[in-house]
Amino acid sequence: NYIIAFKTKGQLLHREPETSSYALLEEHGSHTRVLSVPLLGQIAAGHAAEAFTQGDQFIELPCAFFGELAEEIFALQVMGNSMSGDFICEGDIAIIKKQSEGFRKDDILAVRVGSDEFTLKRLHYKKNTVELVPSNLQYAVVEVPSEQVTVIGKYLGLLRRS
Repeated sequence: NYIIAFKTKGQLLHREPETSSYALLEEHGSHTRVLSVPLLGQIAAGHAAEAFTQGDQFIELPCAFFGELAEEIFALQVMGNSMSGDFICEGDIAIIKKQSEGFRKDDILAVRVGSDEFTLKRLHYKKNTVELVPSNLQYAVVEVPSEQVTVIGKYLGLLRRS
């Protein structure tokens, strides 16, 4: 399940989980509780790159989206367009839940490849390898030895500036 948020004329439109309906949240302001989420750096959505850098920036999200996950989430700015088939584009802020197991086959994951390269992809496991699968058909599937892939988190949704 992806949480999708749109900002329109100062209000937030929220897709309700498990349904196809949308709800209008309160206007962002003093009445809406917010959560400060660390923006840790950038993540490649293209070829894996040395892009995951620690930072001291934070973004504010309405608690209505991720309140119960406050200690488990962080944000990364997307570089590249390999996941544009899932509407994840360069410059978007990806919201990631810290998670190294317990994900489903179709989940989009933030992964470390080797010791210092990071990317946002779907994973398909084979006997001794893992396929890093983009959603943009202009990018090739990359196959790497399974011992070189570490899942750091599960993609939950994104923020996009209009």
